[in-house]
Amino acid sequence: MNGMSIRTDITDRHILLVEDNPDDVGLAIMALEKSSIMNEVKVARDGEEASRMLLGSEGEEPPKPPAVVLLDLNMPKISGLEVVKEIRRRSGHE
Repeated sequence: MNGMSIRTDITDRHILLVEDNPDDVGLAIMALEKSSIMNEVKVARDGEEASRMLLGSEGEEPPKPPAVVLLDLNMPKISGLEVVKEIRRRSGHE
């Protein structure tokens, strides 16, 4: 783009961290803080909770999407890969 950059201000949106290991949650939050990331970090402890936080419940208005999702693929209840598949299915990008 001829040296131009487009910046979208996403500091008003949260970061969703999907991780079941408390040590990994702590390390990720520490790394974000050290990088001066100012966004609120919300944590989902399993794929089911992540799906609810990303998509809401059937029949509900979906919640405001996060700026970034950091997703562990090996999650209890619903795997991270299944969360991605559900997001794609509901958005019509199967």
